[in-house]
Amino acid sequence: MLGRFISGVGAGAATVVCPIYIAEISPPDKRGIYGALSQVMINAGILVAQVMGYFLSRDSLWRIILAFPAVTSILTLTALFFAPETPAWLADNGNLRLARITLRRIRGPDADIRQEIQFWALEEEDEERPLCAPCPSVSSEKQGIVSFLDVVTIPKYRKAVFAVTAIFVAQQLCGINSAVMYSVAILGNIIPSGAALITVMVSVINLTVSKN
Repeated sequence: MLGRFISGVGAGAATVVCPIYIAEISPPDKRGIYGALSQVMINAGILVAQVMGYFLSRDSLWRIILAFPAVTSILTLTALFFAPETPAWLADNGNLRLARITLRRIRGPDADIRQEIQFWALEEEDEERPLCAPCPSVSSEKQGIVSFLDVVTIPKYRKAVFAVTAIFVAQQLCGINSAVMYSVAILGNIIPSGAALITVMVSVINLTVSKN
């Protein structure tokens, strides 16, 4: 139970953090594609796990299935130490120089990053403007940071909060996660010889639909 709780917390955090990180480091014109790839890769991982289960669920080969996610988790944890803070986060926290260096490192030496850092320059000007000029116009004012408490209590955010919450609740209550994770056990009572293969086919369809 403790292991399932820890893995659940980790999976939940990754579901939230990874799309945000990907969105902040992706080129603006490809942000949607890279954001969608997060869900595609989750479905690809499910397919890999089920294919391994189909071929390796016998004798002592089950240890390979157990070791595979352990190894990938260690590699992921190691890679995190080399993952830079996102340029957007660095810029929001006032470190514009490191933000530019990090963005150049991500985009490559020949990429044009002037358009991406334009907004950071406007923020820097807004911070310096009160010292040397009148107050900025409404169009150039920096939008204030919205806290978690603001999102919950301010009425104008309630529709967005309700929509996002409803999507996640519906995903859990519809039972699709249980159907995917325990499909072999569910189908095993109906089609004992083909339950595992049907599960793999469902995952292939799931991945194909996600890519489209």
